[in-house]
Amino acid sequence: GFLLFLDEMDEEANWGIRSEHLSVPDPIVWIRTNLPAPRWQSEEATFSEFVFDMFDWVFDGDAEDDD
Repeated sequence: GFLLFLDEMDEEANWGIRSEHLSVPDPIVWIRTNLPAPRWQSEEATFSEFVFDMFDWVFDGDAEDDD
């Protein structure tokens, strides 16, 4: 029931969009935590918010460590 678009390296978590929401322009992102048992919960962020936050974390998240 989900289209996965991101998989955490150790497969402890996966991110996806509910398949019935694929026609929505900016759907809500869901996370599946795999330990101790698979469980889906809403990230309470749209796909665009999630991606912008992820890029901010990747490209600016450790900027203070570079000083």
